[in-house]
Amino acid sequence: MSILKMKKLSLLSLKESCDELSKELCWLSALETVKPDEDKLTKLYGSSISVLQTDSDVQKLEKKKQDLIYALECVGKYREKKKILDFTKKSMTRSDFEALDSSLYDTFNKVDSILDISKKLTEYKAKVNQLNNRIASFKPWEDYTLPLSEKVTKTCSIELFTLPSQFPSETVISELEQKNCYAVLVSTQNELSYYTGIYLNDNDDIFRSTLSFFGYMRPSFGDAVMTAKDEIKSCINEINQIEAASLQLDSEYRALAKYADEFEYAVDYINSKLSVLSLRSDMITTDSSVFITGFVCEKDIGKLEKLLSKFLCYYEITDPESDDSVPVMLQNSVLATPFEAILGMYSYPDYNGYDPTAVMGLFYFVIFGFMFADFIYGVLLSVGCFILNKLMKPKGTSKKMLLSFAISGISSAIAGILFGAYMGDLPSVFKESILLSPGKLNTALWFDPLNDPLKLLIVSIAIGALHLLTGLIIKFYMLCKRGQVFDAICDVGSWLVLFIGFGVYAAGAAASGTALPQIGKYVVISGMLMLVLTQGRAEKNIFLKFGKGLLSLYNIVSYASDLLSYSRILALSLASAVIASVVNIMATLAGPSVIGIIMMLLIIPVGHALNIALNLLGTFVHTSRLQYIEFFGKFYEDGGREFSPYSIDTKYIEIINE
Repeated sequence: MSILKMKKLSLLSLKESCDELSKELCWLSALETVKPDEDKLTKLYGSSISVLQTDSDVQKLEKKKQDLIYALECVGKYREKKKILDFTKKSMTRSDFEALDSSLYDTFNKVDSILDISKKLTEYKAKVNQLNNRIASFKPWEDYTLPLSEKVTKTCSIELFTLPSQFPSETVISELEQKNCYAVLVSTQNELSYYTGIYLNDNDDIFRSTLSFFGYMRPSFGDAVMTAKDEIKSCINEINQIEAASLQLDSEYRALAKYADEFEYAVDYINSKLSVLSLRSDMITTDSSVFITGFVCEKDIGKLEKLLSKFLCYYEITDPESDDSVPVMLQNSVLATPFEAILGMYSYPDYNGYDPTAVMGLFYFVIFGFMFADFIYGVLLSVGCFILNKLMKPKGTSKKMLLSFAISGISSAIAGILFGAYMGDLPSVFKESILLSPGKLNTALWFDPLNDPLKLLIVSIAIGALHLLTGLIIKFYMLCKRGQVFDAICDVGSWLVLFIGFGVYAAGAAASGTALPQIGKYVVISGMLMLVLTQGRAEKNIFLKFGKGLLSLYNIVSYASDLLSYSRILALSLASAVIASVVNIMATLAGPSVIGIIMMLLIIPVGHALNIALNLLGTFVHTSRLQYIEFFGKFYEDGGREFSPYSIDTKYIEIINE
């Protein structure tokens, strides 16, 4: 439970060795570089000193990476080995990983083939859509037996047109016949009527003016020269040919899918080269040298110096300056480290602050357990998270988060034993409804919250009081560590005395016949006097000193409000137990019958799975809230940022030692 000490590295090296130096620093994964201020450099030194430019190389690699990812998406459904539940990674040594460079040329030839296939398939798809639209335009004219291109003779014209179907065809035809023009209804579809009209060329204007009243429209058939039926046949033949060609391309996809693993490894290799380029982009360069600054954890200085001894370079390791934005690296025990993910979701501590991970983790463990109190639920959560961690082998925050849930599942199982919760009250309901044995089964080692919620409320408040007092004690420690002992006594010690007095008084009230209430009363008065006499000490005016001290007692309301927040432990615990009980009652309604067994097999897994999902989310949110708002509010100094050194981060490959 500590914030590791950081050092600042200033490194000058030859430009010719910057590629190799960058790569080795990434593999070392111990240096977080400081990005240089390019504008400031230009202003100070002109063009003689500049930031090492890597943009064009980065763009090329990003393009290759996107091509690889797209190729993986294209062949994904054809892979023999389904990756849905297969989280295993390929193990490689560093030398094997770096040897991937020699196979990249062949890999990208295959990727190019996939991109070509994808391009053709896209074109085919567009062509099929176009042909289908063409078929749809010809379909209403399928019964028209003349070629669509034949429209005009020397003396008369044939014209195809459409009208809204709201106009009866008899009316339209009659109107035209009265003006020596003729029309035949071909078909009616989708609120349109399709006609073919014939008229003398001299009656062209009469024909159009007559039809304009009905909303006359002329269809366009483009380059169609055959009859509508023949055009449709031609389109269908063309679609069949395209589909055959698409099937051939699909088989080529299938053949290339066997190289999908190779594409994944190439993605990891390209990512490693991008990391190296990112580190290089933080270097300042002259014609012959490069300079870089960054932060390194004090415990890693030995291996950094060992690495730098292989290069012709000059370096200096110093303490960070007061205006440096120093990153934070935490060090905790095996059990506390997973809870760094919970801490990180809020904010890392200030570099000069206090790392509360271990203390917070302990309370998180306890509070989570009481909220999600069920033996079976806890076991399922722990086993599930441990299995996922084993299969997926996540890194960083994902790994910590999974492990924190796995550990919290253990506390849920313990609390479940204490409260007799085994998928709620399933043993008791099963005994009564299925075994037909009357009488509740008492499985609680301590007490059943459904029967005695008041006791759980008292336990919840007691946990809250301990949680808040711990926060105040940490604040007391932090002030003393900085030499502010008097402030610690006045600002924190006064409250501790007051709350201890309340605790003694409450304990005395519970155990009658002792002198504890009297002692508690005097301790409370002492604490209040300390607050009144010290909280206005910054004021010069005597009345302001006293007034501000007196007003400070109002903060008792704030502490009481914080304390009541812990009643949510009772609420979450009861919610989980009640929903589980309802599921059990529904599952056993039909009693010991075939239908009853079927109902149990269906309702119990589904109902309890929903209960776990709902209450797991609620427990996570409310447990975190009690840490972030009530606990951290007493002492925590946030604003730190996590130490993030450049490293070789792989998704599909696990790098193992040589």
